[in-house]
Amino acid sequence: MVWKVTDGIAHRIWILVFTWALAAGASFQLFILPVLLPDLHAGHGLMKGGDCVGFQQIAAALLEKMNESGWGPWELRPNGQATAGIAAAVYKLTGVTNPLVVLPLNAGLFALAAVELYLIFVRIVSRQWAWMGILPFVFFPSSLQVYGQLYKDVFSIAGILLILNALACHCLIDASWKRFPQILWRMVVGLTLIWIVRPYMVQITLVAWWSGALLMFCWVVINRRNAIQQTVATLALVAAVHVVFIVQTAQINNTDQTVQNAQTVQNAQTVQNAQTVEAFRGNLLRCLVFRLDQTRQNFVTDYKDAGSTIDKDVRFRSVADVAAYSPRAMQIGFFAPFPSDWLKSGVQPGANIMRSIVAGEMIVAYAAAAVLLIGSRKRKIEGSIVAICVLIASIIIVIILSTVVPNVGTLYRMRLAPWHVVLGTGLCVAARMLAESKR
Repeated sequence: MVWKVTDGIAHRIWILVFTWALAAGASFQLFILPVLLPDLHAGHGLMKGGDCVGFQQIAAALLEKMNESGWGPWELRPNGQATAGIAAAVYKLTGVTNPLVVLPLNAGLFALAAVELYLIFVRIVSRQWAWMGILPFVFFPSSLQVYGQLYKDVFSIAGILLILNALACHCLIDASWKRFPQILWRMVVGLTLIWIVRPYMVQITLVAWWSGALLMFCWVVINRRNAIQQTVATLALVAAVHVVFIVQTAQINNTDQTVQNAQTVQNAQTVQNAQTVEAFRGNLLRCLVFRLDQTRQNFVTDYKDAGSTIDKDVRFRSVADVAAYSPRAMQIGFFAPFPSDWLKSGVQPGANIMRSIVAGEMIVAYAAAAVLLIGSRKRKIEGSIVAICVLIASIIIVIILSTVVPNVGTLYRMRLAPWHVVLGTGLCVAARMLAESKR
């Protein structure tokens, strides 16, 4: 079958991508920034203007405490930043206070993400053209920031792609029960990676996964009634895994929040927000809309000097407001930054260079989106129900993220996993159509 992929291929892809990421990341930290772009070098191989500089400072401060008192002061999320906690642990183990020693971990996770992306394309397009789909993910310069700097994204990207591949495995109706071990380990590892750096994205990812899974279940009810029992059993087991994971992580999150609240002086706005949430507690939808609006406003205020903030005056007061903004969110999520922004001067150091690089990437993205639309009309995607479910789940993640995150620079990194699923599918379809046109 076209969906059978040998472990040997996956292993070779992992090794190749790991080697590439390790070499490219080291070159970026040791040569490109300090030698070719010294004005953008913040020290320690990090680029000015990014959150990674702050993460390094938090990690160094935590390491200083650990050097004095041992591992007792260590915490996963110092100041709420898991990247800093992980970096501090690696620094303590290696005795080297430099992001370069974290690079093998980042490169390994990036290689895992590339393998999962490849397997997704094998299952929704074809094995012959799946390699084409991962090329942008591996070689786009924006990916260098993900694994070559101290950012959260390499963890969440690997986690999201594991979850999406678990959905693809589940949607292979004839083998979904046999593939349950594959689904299970991908679910557990993927959710854990996401939870470590961005706990709130666990909910977003699960909403997307279940949207795709329930769509597949409806298709089974209509077209494959003999597989209903098997599908229900698999979904029930997956639901049990999700419930256990959510309960366990919620307990840890509540403990962390209690500690943070004890150490933090609550200002008037925070108290007002807490009172509003309490008032909405009886109305789940209003509470969710309020939280969404507040999260978006936090991005606006926390990144008030960012030059890529878009629609900063948008507020959500009701479910209707969120629904009305969804088409705009989808447009921003998949096609921003727009051509009108490519040549504008940036605010943060290195922004002008990044805008030029991103312009080239977006041209590829626009072309891939056009080919995907054409190819879907010509039925150039195999396993259509698998493709539809995975693509819809990816689209949902992008829409939710672009609704919450108004800063395009931050959104660009956060959306990479689902965005590359859609982009890569378009490129796979393009390669297939080109090959068939030459026959």
